[in-house]
Amino acid sequence: MKLKIGTRLMLLVFGVALLSTLAGATVHLTGTRTNLIEQRKAKVKEMVDAAASVIALYGEQEKSGKLPRAEAQERARDAVRAMRYGNGEYFFVYDYAGVSLVHGLRPQVEGKNLLNLKDPDGVPFNVQMTEAAKAGGGFVAFRHKRSDDAEPTPKIAYAAGYQPWQWMIGTGVYTDDVDAEFRARIWRELEVSLLLLAISVGIGIWVSRGMSRPLLAIRDVLGRIGGGDLTAAVPHADRPDEIGDMARAVAGLATTLQGARDESQRADLERAARDLQRERLSVRAAEFARAMDEVVATLSTTTVALHERTAALTNDAASTTDEAHAAAGAAQGASDSVESAAQASEELRGSIAAISRQVESAAQTASRAVTETSNTTGIVTGLASAAEQIGAVVELINSIAGQTNLLALNATIEAAR
Repeated sequence: MKLKIGTRLMLLVFGVALLSTLAGATVHLTGTRTNLIEQRKAKVKEMVDAAASVIALYGEQEKSGKLPRAEAQERARDAVRAMRYGNGEYFFVYDYAGVSLVHGLRPQVEGKNLLNLKDPDGVPFNVQMTEAAKAGGGFVAFRHKRSDDAEPTPKIAYAAGYQPWQWMIGTGVYTDDVDAEFRARIWRELEVSLLLLAISVGIGIWVSRGMSRPLLAIRDVLGRIGGGDLTAAVPHADRPDEIGDMARAVAGLATTLQGARDESQRADLERAARDLQRERLSVRAAEFARAMDEVVATLSTTTVALHERTAALTNDAASTTDEAHAAAGAAQGASDSVESAAQASEELRGSIAAISRQVESAAQTASRAVTETSNTTGIVTGLASAAEQIGAVVELINSIAGQTNLLALNATIEAAR
């Protein structure tokens, strides 16, 4: 059977309270009945001692000679016969032979030998009381009728002896009233026990709730923490007892879990940032590789075209140089012819002058052609050097592109991890 802690505590307190109450009531009632009996015994003994003192008083008068024994005994019997105590309780006197000398309730039995009387249980109470009197006094328990038509009831008697006259003086009390009083006390004890039990149960319920409610509250907080709510406030953490210790431990657990969660989230963010960075680097590397490929292709095309243009310019320069040399030779020949012709014909002076001017112009043209040819040769040489430098740049770009492709490959591998 599954019981909650509060129910268990309440049952525990109720059980302990019930057992304690019953045990205490039993011990108290047992002692109470014993005390009642002892009180009755003490009262009976006190009364017998008082009656024996009266008899001893007359015995002293007889011993002193003030009264003869017969008169002294008669006065003693009369005095004891008239004595009463309690609820009309009386005394009786027997001699050691069992003859009744005094019977306060039934004087008609006086003078009879009642030594062998027995109660319904076979107890020879007169014999036992006589023996007790001879021994210095004692108690005898038996059953006796209150009246002739009544049922025998328990009775306790005490007997003492007056040795000079060989008398046994005694009295007894019925103990059924003790039992009645004991039962009344049982009811009173039961009422008190029930009251104490109710108080104990109330205290148990209060204690149980005082313990179970905080535990239930802490249980609810643990449930919320288990569900992921690490910000839940833990109650009863300010208590100085074990429940407070438990609440503080739960609060510490929540704090530790929150720290672990924050650390995990921070690690996830860092990992995501690294992944994003690797992805961006991979994209940029790929874009840079494509751009480098385009640049290399463009430079390659340009280099080829430049080589072709350089070759064409070289051919043009060579052709121009040849033409200039031919023109210079022709001009020299023409000059010689003109000089010869000048001597031959004056008439042709004007023509020769014109031809000379044309020849000089052609010579100047040829000279400029030679100069331009030299300049063209320098340009071609510079273009060749530039082409070589462009080739080195192309090789450098190809190397950078290769390294870029390698970096892109590494970034792709890292992103795949």
